[in-house]
Amino acid sequence: MQNFTLNQAAKVCHKSKSSILDAIRSGRLSAKMNEKKQWQIEPSELHRVYPYRIIAEPASTEHVTLIKNHYDDHKNQMPNINLLLEKEKQERERERIQLSETIEDLRNRLTQSENERRSTQEKLTLLLTHQPMTTTPTTKAPKSYYSTSRLWKKIFKR
Repeated sequence: MQNFTLNQAAKVCHKSKSSILDAIRSGRLSAKMNEKKQWQIEPSELHRVYPYRIIAEPASTEHVTLIKNHYDDHKNQMPNINLLLEKEKQERERERIQLSETIEDLRNRLTQSENERRSTQEKLTLLLTHQPMTTTPTTKAPKSYYSTSRLWKKIFKR
């Protein structure tokens, strides 16, 4: 598709060259300089900033030819665009299915992990609560004085 020069863009949009140049310099309209130091403006970019309006009397036949060529190029690209759009839809659907499967797999793994954790926790709780009490060795009660005394033994013959 052919780019517009500053003069052609002004004719197509029914604007002055200075207003289009102001839009380029302010950044509202993007354009490139070619090797001849002329501005090259893409038609889609031009019509983004200055929407196309049907005017009763075109400025010139060159104006009509430029617009006709611009829109004919778009008509020729429509089948390609429709094919690309269909491919994008198929790709998006494939990715959606893949992501749904991944989410389902992760949910299953999380559920399984949670069940394993609960099972292990229950086993540990059972082990801890049903263990017999371990007793610490008790110290022998101290013998009374009378039972250890020799005199006591002699008297009671023990």
